[in-house]
Amino acid sequence: MKKGVLLTLSLFLITPNLMSCGETSSQENVINVESVSLSSASQSLKVGEQLQLVVSILPLNATNKNVTYSTSNDNVIVSSSGLVTAQKVGTVTIEVKTEDGNKTSSISLEVQDNDPNKNLSIGDYANKLSESPYANLDITSKEKYGLENNNVGVNQNVIVEKYGKINDDQVDEIIVVNDISLQQVQQYFSSCTELNNYYKLQTSFYLAKEKNDANKVVKIKLPTGKIDVEAYLSKDTSALSLDGLNGTYVEGDNSIINILIQNLNYKGYLTITNCENIYFNDMTFQAEIPSSLTGKIIEGNTETKTLKVEVDQEFNPLVKELLLNKKSLRSWVEFGQINKTPLEGGNFLVDSFKEYTISEQTNGNYQIEVTFSTGISRPRNGTLVALQFSQYDARGASISSSNNIYFENITMHNAYGMALVASSTSNLYLNRFNLSIKENSASLMTATADALHFEKMSGNVEVTNSIIENSHDDALNIKHGYWYKLVSAEGGSAKTMTVNKITGTVLEPKVGDKIAIYNEDTFEGHNPTNGYYTIDSVEKTSAGYVFKVKERMSNVNSWGNCRVTFLSNTPKLTFTNNIIRNKRNRGLLIQVPDAVIENNAFMNVGHGSIQVASAMDQYNEATLAQNVTIKNNKFINNCYIKPEPLYGDISIFAISSNASVAPKSTLYGATIENNFISRNGNAALSFRGVGSSTISDNLFYDCSYTQPSGDKFNTLLQAVNCENIELKDNYNYYTLNKNLSGISPEGNTSESDINIDKSNYNISFKTNSEAGPKVEVSKLNKQITIDGDLSDWNDSNATNIDIIGISDAEGSQRTSDELANHFKLNKLVMSYDDNGIYFGFDVYDNKIDVRTINDFWLGDCVELFMSTITDMPNADMQVYKQEGGVLQAAFAPTWERNGYFTFSEVRTNSKYIENQALMQANFTTKSDGYVGEFMIPFTLAPEFKEAIDNNKTIDIAIVIADAERNDMGLKRVQMGNIPHFVEDYKTKTARMPQYLFK
Repeated sequence: MKKGVLLTLSLFLITPNLMSCGETSSQENVINVESVSLSSASQSLKVGEQLQLVVSILPLNATNKNVTYSTSNDNVIVSSSGLVTAQKVGTVTIEVKTEDGNKTSSISLEVQDNDPNKNLSIGDYANKLSESPYANLDITSKEKYGLENNNVGVNQNVIVEKYGKINDDQVDEIIVVNDISLQQVQQYFSSCTELNNYYKLQTSFYLAKEKNDANKVVKIKLPTGKIDVEAYLSKDTSALSLDGLNGTYVEGDNSIINILIQNLNYKGYLTITNCENIYFNDMTFQAEIPSSLTGKIIEGNTETKTLKVEVDQEFNPLVKELLLNKKSLRSWVEFGQINKTPLEGGNFLVDSFKEYTISEQTNGNYQIEVTFSTGISRPRNGTLVALQFSQYDARGASISSSNNIYFENITMHNAYGMALVASSTSNLYLNRFNLSIKENSASLMTATADALHFEKMSGNVEVTNSIIENSHDDALNIKHGYWYKLVSAEGGSAKTMTVNKITGTVLEPKVGDKIAIYNEDTFEGHNPTNGYYTIDSVEKTSAGYVFKVKERMSNVNSWGNCRVTFLSNTPKLTFTNNIIRNKRNRGLLIQVPDAVIENNAFMNVGHGSIQVASAMDQYNEATLAQNVTIKNNKFINNCYIKPEPLYGDISIFAISSNASVAPKSTLYGATIENNFISRNGNAALSFRGVGSSTISDNLFYDCSYTQPSGDKFNTLLQAVNCENIELKDNYNYYTLNKNLSGISPEGNTSESDINIDKSNYNISFKTNSEAGPKVEVSKLNKQITIDGDLSDWNDSNATNIDIIGISDAEGSQRTSDELANHFKLNKLVMSYDDNGIYFGFDVYDNKIDVRTINDFWLGDCVELFMSTITDMPNADMQVYKQEGGVLQAAFAPTWERNGYFTFSEVRTNSKYIENQALMQANFTTKSDGYVGEFMIPFTLAPEFKEAIDNNKTIDIAIVIADAERNDMGLKRVQMGNIPHFVEDYKTKTARMPQYLFK
């Protein structure tokens, strides 16, 4: 029903008795209403809020401007002055009608709930999502801000027991630990004369083994409360050992396994070997004396490389043990004073210590002064620091060669190495497994290495409803095995290959297993159309295996140096509803296919949240992680630590042995869906060698916040050698004034390889708005002799090359002033004539530290990058090196036997390498540096001559490098005619100066 309200702007009482003939002219001057419009400052308001309507009547001098309002329902009330008061949630149409002429206009308003969690703006919505690791199921947004639903983060409704305790009547035997007698203990420990908890617990496991061997299901009942376990009595690496059990439930009752050690001889809690169907429930593991302590900085001196900390009194027992049994200091990690998260820009050092000294103060406190073997920064006093005196010394729990192992309602407060390790095990289930700081403890470290480390697993691996915090290394590292070296291969009817182990091993291969072959230098696959070979027969050798396969092996002679990965029996990883937080190193390292990473929260993970990778580097970890799903997660304030954080908070890549990125679609099938990604340091996502993947319904909020690796990573998605990448329904909101670049195609990725659907908000390709300058190079007016003497460059019409950027290997920007006392450029010039292009340089370097031509990138040298290919600015030069004039060369004063130079095959046209004898280079070494010059002859590189003759530019980067100076705490420094970060920009033409030779 419509409700009318009369608004009287002017009231005229017109009656015949009051009219006279003299008023006739007045009636003739009435100006009628021609139109009316209704508007408001907002199209929505919340229940209880008010909104003023605005009425516009034309013409402006209309005589009768009286109007009435009507509403389509009672969701609002409109006053006589046009003031709207919201009553109920819903939509309403308000109509205005003029008294003169019945002209109308209407607007629609939305009345929203006044609940502070409803109809949130993007800023309020993101702030709510950032408040906690848990899913915000009760909030709504004004519009779709990327997320398809609010079930993002840990869903508290499903943090429940999944496996549970079993009743006593469901087992055949019950062993009560407190009831274990001395007589029972002496069956296994004949020399024991007095009961203690170690003997009772270990005897319980031995008894359970006997019962299991008789096909009986056993329950071991632990006592309530704290149980001091004399771990020093154990002859194994762990306090307690389970071997060969099958069908045992270890049931705690708020039990606390507190292990005791002597002389800092570290022990783990449990070793589980050759066991099946083992359940642990309701217990806490902790060490009486940890191997990590917390202190705060009170003094420091960067010249002497010393820092002094005052140790928190909680850790006095550890310090006293260190005074008696000195252990090596293994790691130093700094944390913020207030939020107690790994400190951005803080010192992080591993095994980089000369010595430490402990002093006791009169108040009973202890101080530790550490002398570092490398340079340090000076943290402010009060900065918190964690010192670890173990790293991989003892595993908290170690599981091997077992099946169906369950941990539920388990807490571990500290570990002398990795917290839980499993290998060669099928079906491992962790639910409500918390690696967490003890309540009210000042500790900043739980495990001094990885939290969870799994390899050669099979079946199901499930980690659910758990908390992993403050571990030194990965929260989870899961891999299936390692690359094997392909020693030989024979095609034709033989179809055989011989493979040798390089580092670690894989599960024993068997007939029917699948393997794949990849070139170790390029990651190019040499596999049949189905993507793998099937083992038809297998023979074990001392170093590896000999296989015969079913599929045809084509063009074996052209494969080059290859490696073999094993594809069968990979585990199915489910990692859901977990919290990973407050840790310096990586979150997850995923190296198995078909993993599901869902409804987790990653918060303050300094190195970065998720790395999905296969790498032929020194770690040699093999299995290709295809079809990984990353869904419904929160990523908040990660990927911000120096040095070397992940390129992206979610980083998916494959790299070869020389660190080059794999070809397109080496990894495929990644799904990044419905995630909240906020305030990460580098790129939000980094894909390298990826194809056929989808990024959808994600909310990116103030991403690429700090860029610890340089502004190259100021992007939502870095896509190197990628194809068939689909982005749809994502929302990017950015309030920072740092020029977020959107999507960055690199390597041989083109914009056509990435589909940015129209449903995305504020997402587009990176534009090269900061291309290098155009520089004119004048022709020589005299002859230059390549003799290591720059005197003939004087008055030669040469062009000076300006230094634009100076960076160190960690991505920090440096200045010429801070380096001038030990490293600076005195002169850098170039020119050309009809014979070639010339370069000359004079470098001050008070400590010449040149490496070999095989690892020149570690030492002092001069590097040159040149390209006539200028239309692929974001591609690495290696992608198009055969398409034109492309070279990378390095020059150093100690390489006389090699002509003072080397070409890098990775980024040099192979024709130049074949004819490198034509190169000319020479050096003169001085007491305080070196002078050098070289020429690129046109007989070697005619493409450069062709570009010059056609008045086309050549993109050139020239870089002068100074080796790492450990005594000064300086990583390797590079200065060049390209911007900071020099290492990233020198191999791409995007920021290189464009030289035009006149």
